[in-house]
Formats: sequence, C-alpha cells, structure tokens
Amino acid sequence: MIEWLDCKRIAERINNSSYNALCGKTATLAVIGYDGDLDDKRYIKGLERDGEALGVRVTIAPVINPDSVLLIGDYRLARDKTYLDVDGVSEYTPWGRAVTRAVEIALDEFCGNRRYNIVVIGRGAVGTQIAQAMLRLDHTVTICHSYTDKSQLKRAIASADVCITAARGTFSIDLIDHSMTVIDASYSFKPKAGEENSAEPYIRMTPAKDGVGAITRAVLLSRVADNVSRRKR
Repeated sequence: MIEWLDCKRIAERINNSSYNALCGKTATLAVIGYDGDLDDKRYIKGLERDGEALGVRVTIAPVINPDSVLLIGDYRLARDKTYLDVDGVSEYTPWGRAVTRAVEIALDEFCGNRRYNIVVIGRGAVGTQIAQAMLRLDHTVTICHSYTDKSQLKRAIASADVCITAARGTFSIDLIDHSMTVIDASYSFKPKAGEENSAEPYIRMTPAKDGVGAITRAVLLSRVADNVSRRKR
C-alpha cells in the first residue's frame, strides 16, 4: 500500500513565512538558461503560480537587475554578483541547491530527527549533493546509479530505511520489498494501476504532483523573499 505524503502542506507553511517576510514588497525572479524543456515548463508554471500569490513576478524575459535568478543550465549570469542565484548551482550563492534543501525538509518532516540508512539513486550533480547533505546529517548513505546492477540496487534498497531518487528514468515499485519512506525528488517511481492499494509492502512516498517540487519551489521563493527583505530594509 502507498501512503502519499503531504508535501503541499509543508510548501504552504514556507510560502506563508515568505509572504510575511516580503511584507507587501514586490520582487522579480528571472529564469536564466530556459530552453523550453517540458519538465522545466511545468516547473516554471508552478513557480509562476506560487510566486503570484506572494507578489513575486517570475519571468524568462531579460530584465535589468532582477532581485534574484533561477539558473536552468546556465551559470554565466551568476558570475555577475549583481544577481543572486537562488537555485544554489553556482559558486556565487550563499545556499546549496534548492532541491537538496527540499529533500532535507521532507526527510525531517516525514521521518523525524533520527539517523537512517539511506539509499540515494542518482550520482549526478543533484544526487551527489543530496548524498553529501545526508552524510553531513550523520545518516549512513549508499549511492546507486545507472551502472548499478538491478540486483545490487534491490539489495541496497532492501537494507535502507529511506530511498531518495535524483535520477532520470523510471523504477518499478517491485524493487521495494519492505516498509519504507521514498522521497521521490525525480518522480522516478510511477506505480501502475492497482499497486497503490496492494497490501504489502507499506510505502510512504512523496507524490509527483505537489510533491518534492512544491517544497523546492517554496524554498526558491523563500530565498527571493530573504534577498528582497535584506535589500529593502
């Protein structure tokens, strides 16, 4: 059975804090390096919707001195320290990747303040940073990737309390044979019809819609609000 975890509630709490921090001020978040990828389109559409509720204008059009920038595959403008990278992907930023922070928040919210055996699927820039963040929090971490044999992946998952995905591709729920929490940052587990209501195992999982992405958007907007409130005091 799959229990879908309520990430939307966490995002709303963060957004309420951002709204209070902005205190009626308006802000502009410029998206840099956008190439029209379908996943990016969905992500930006959600960001525009969330930002509008807070008074943050999200634009992919060139703007002069935006309050913050979201970098999608383009680090060049971040070298100009006029711009603040809220995505956390360049060296000119006070933050780590927004998605990494979202995963940390989700883990703390849904699993509590304990030390876990965690398997991270994905060794790209995002997966590596997530794994490093988990190690800093004193969790025991195993990293799997595209060259990990399926039997090895299944053994790694079998020994884990928590599975975090940060990889492109789709994985079968059949890989999970015991009760655990799945923080699906890359929406890689797509249950088939009937699998959600199967008796065993009991899986607590973040959903594709309004899941880790909703928390990530809220983290980005909280950084915009923080930057604006500091600049305009």
